[in-house]
Amino acid sequence: MNRISPSNVPSSSFLYEKLMESDAPMIDNGVLTEKRLLQRAEWLHADLEQLRFADFRILPTREDIDQSSGLTFKLVEYHFGKTDHSIENAAPGFPKHSRLIDGTALDRESLSRFAQISEIGHTVIPDLWLENGTLRERLSLPTQHLDTLNEVWWLSRWHGIDSASIEMEYPLLTDGKKQKNCPTVDWRFEALGRAVTINMEVKNRPGTAASQPMKKGVWLFGNDPEKPFRPSLDNEFNVLAITGYQAGAISPEEEQKLVGSFLNDTPAGKVIDAVALYVVGDGSRESLIFPSNRPLNKKDIILRAILKPETIEDHSRIMHHRFPIALEGVL
Repeated sequence: MNRISPSNVPSSSFLYEKLMESDAPMIDNGVLTEKRLLQRAEWLHADLEQLRFADFRILPTREDIDQSSGLTFKLVEYHFGKTDHSIENAAPGFPKHSRLIDGTALDRESLSRFAQISEIGHTVIPDLWLENGTLRERLSLPTQHLDTLNEVWWLSRWHGIDSASIEMEYPLLTDGKKQKNCPTVDWRFEALGRAVTINMEVKNRPGTAASQPMKKGVWLFGNDPEKPFRPSLDNEFNVLAITGYQAGAISPEEEQKLVGSFLNDTPAGKVIDAVALYVVGDGSRESLIFPSNRPLNKKDIILRAILKPETIEDHSRIMHHRFPIALEGVL
């Protein structure tokens, strides 16, 4: 393994070589360019210099086969610290494989995924990413690492965001006035020429634990998801964004039923305008789900228009890397 100690942060050229190992097919297919990948390597190097992880290892490059296409691809993963969900602690008989053992408490991730998020941090939210004591520093905490990557990724999913309007950890219930123990939404930002405001709370649904069976639906929304929100104003949207790590264990029909009952039959449905759901696993998919107990309205139409569709790179980055084939072949 390539162990990264605080005194031995890898060079940007070394990181570029590692990114090329997994991203060469992206370049061959015109999804990325070598210039962009080199820039990502430089930004990633700067982030590692600042973070100085106590335990960070680039794992040996491995080859894997995409079950949906039969194509072989290479994956460069890194280990970022001790968590409560290590592949090495898999229950007896459970394959030690990151494709099968997924979720937010995992102790590894794709290096290319880290580089993609690093680019977003340096270009979309540089003030929040680079300043001391802010967002980037959370990556050094193993229990926060994957959550933070996911939060930043969701911020990049919307068209027309005004970068200057982005606020992190906004206490919506007190109109921006921070009070002790007051819940906050992860992001508040304006879009479409500042004509609309989006309040977004991002959740990771824990995935398949190697040591215990997964309970369907129990962890999809977390505890009291309505607490960060208040009823939205006319040009304001409350969005609960969820990345669901499920390894194919829950069908689209079950998810629609689960989300639908949540929006229509719980207190959260009175303050949340939509659930944006990205499901990870074989045949990953995304949905924007609205309450069914009210007619389609202007908010629904606007949200559908400004949520970016999944890209080939997005599909490749979420938790496990896939060969970049056409989206029509995998969705």
